[in-house]
Amino acid sequence: MSLSALLQQEATLQELWPTVDSLTPALAFVLVRDLPYQAATSLQPEATLRQWRGTSPGKHYLLRAVLEELGLNVRIVLATHHFTADYSEAFPPPLQAVLSLGPVPDVHTFLGVDGPEGWTAVDATWPLMARRLGLPANGAFRRDGHAPGLHPGGGV
Repeated sequence: MSLSALLQQEATLQELWPTVDSLTPALAFVLVRDLPYQAATSLQPEATLRQWRGTSPGKHYLLRAVLEELGLNVRIVLATHHFTADYSEAFPPPLQAVLSLGPVPDVHTFLGVDGPEGWTAVDATWPLMARRLGLPANGAFRRDGHAPGLHPGGGV
């Protein structure tokens, strides 16, 4: 079974499949983005789907595979960043305490997707409801902008 078909099957089991005939890149983005942010037992796309959860790498490995099945040119991108206390007001006290000691380095996973205007960064990490915590959840799938640093020959 293709990952696209498995995504539709699992979304149907979750009662999240809309009344549409086929999976589009935009719908795949929304379904993967809104998976609960929790580690699955594996980063394999099938595990992320079957357990209906994933972290940044697992969600993006899944989304890359589905978007490729839908005919898009996609690559995994890894970038370093730091979690800081600047946006941690809604975090639980134990996490706030860790961030009060200084920035926490992290490697973030997202996608580069080739589109009409060049390569675009696509990030499906945080479910839309995570905005309440101050996390940067992306509202829509767009592949019409240019993401500086994303080039066909490599990542950032």
